[in-house]
Amino acid sequence: MSRTLHLLNGNIIVDPIVGDYCSSLTIEDGFVTELGVEAPLGAKTIDLQGNCVVPGLVDSHLHLVLGATGRGDISCSSCTSKSAFQSLFEEAARDRDNESWLVGYGWSDQALGGLPDRSWFSNEVLVPAICYRVDFHCAVVNEGFLSQLDTSLIKKMQGGDRVDEGIICEDALFHGVMPNLPELDTKVKIDRTLLAVEELYEKGITLVGTMEEKKEIDQVLVSLQQSKAIRMRVMCHDEPTPQLIEACNSLVQDSYLQIIGFKTFLDGTLGSRTAKMYAPWSDSKGSGVWTGHAAKGLLEEWVHAVSSAGYAPVLHAIGDEAVGAALDVLEDVDPLLAPRIEHAQCIAERDLPALTGKFFGVQPAHQPADYQIGLKALGCERMSGLHNWRSMLDAGGVLSFGSDWPIAPPDPLLAMKIAILQGLTPKEALVASTLSAAKSLQTEQSGHLRIGAFADIAVLDQDPLKCDWKESIPSVTMTIVAGRVVYEKE
Repeated sequence: MSRTLHLLNGNIIVDPIVGDYCSSLTIEDGFVTELGVEAPLGAKTIDLQGNCVVPGLVDSHLHLVLGATGRGDISCSSCTSKSAFQSLFEEAARDRDNESWLVGYGWSDQALGGLPDRSWFSNEVLVPAICYRVDFHCAVVNEGFLSQLDTSLIKKMQGGDRVDEGIICEDALFHGVMPNLPELDTKVKIDRTLLAVEELYEKGITLVGTMEEKKEIDQVLVSLQQSKAIRMRVMCHDEPTPQLIEACNSLVQDSYLQIIGFKTFLDGTLGSRTAKMYAPWSDSKGSGVWTGHAAKGLLEEWVHAVSSAGYAPVLHAIGDEAVGAALDVLEDVDPLLAPRIEHAQCIAERDLPALTGKFFGVQPAHQPADYQIGLKALGCERMSGLHNWRSMLDAGGVLSFGSDWPIAPPDPLLAMKIAILQGLTPKEALVASTLSAAKSLQTEQSGHLRIGAFADIAVLDQDPLKCDWKESIPSVTMTIVAGRVVYEKE
């Protein structure tokens, strides 16, 4: 079989920043080798029939293994009442054996009309049950689950003060609750993650930045690496101890799997009012909370440990005060490491001058839901700083788009549309979904189709730089990874 592939009769965007086009492209052994030439002898050809080729799309922030295996099977995203919530778990309990724990996701207190607690699980649900809020920063558990926990220990953690009510948030959820969940079989994890990769192909995604624990890298992602399923750049959740750094350095890494950074949290989320703000919430007491290393006063020490080991510090910061603190602590980090601030949903005007040259992983698909609660939470004056990507670009920030899946669906074209409708140009949105996103993941051969680039490609039925985004959205008709056609629309 020929290892040479030739795409012809298309509109091929070679470099999203420059906006230059060619009509044909040659791939050899997984790399772009020629632009605008005739098909080499013996090459397999694909007639693009006038469709538009863009560099493979990038989701710079998702949770691949969690999204594929850890969110559970019970979706509460359509629940709008306590009775509906109860019914879902009662039905699930009847369908499972007495050994199966129940795991759900997707509720929001806005949709439910209030914050659920352990009383929302009926007495018919005897097995341990947990249900994550849509942002995965808060969960509600039943009596059966509480019986598995050391509640006195959890109460000492940030976000554990309401554990007796069955409500657990932030550090208490991540470190006190999630480790108690039963482990899935490794083969099940791998199989489910491979299915998730197939869904990413359908959206034209060829490179992801995924947030994972080291054990998930070893158990699941290495298997995907061996099958060359998708290019993955990993930001590790684990503590960067010398032993873990050595283990990361020892991992065999290639163009499909690389550990590029470590991630920590500075604050919580907008929906749960735990994002750390300079001023109090308009509708709640307090101004959010510090979490993770910021809550322990160890943020500078953590950033130094990560960056001195040659990895990128990646900081979850949603509230404007948290973003300000993140900007301060990253000021002296080597920019070649591509240190990143994730989410940055609220930015105070005082901090805009510090954005120049900084990488920001933002999630446009969060904007519609946040807009619905933003006015109530922030008030009129601060609403202008919510998801203001126009101001971030104008201040010199570098945006990379992601989904935060399973929080939002991994759909770069949808993200582009939302961003364009919020004031970005089509070129800026495409760059944030390709070249800038790839650079933020330390991958110079992705995000463009210049000679020498990875032959990772999304074929669209419309030109994203010329179509009317208010009226339509391009559709992916084919996805190519390293010169292999991994998806073709029927």
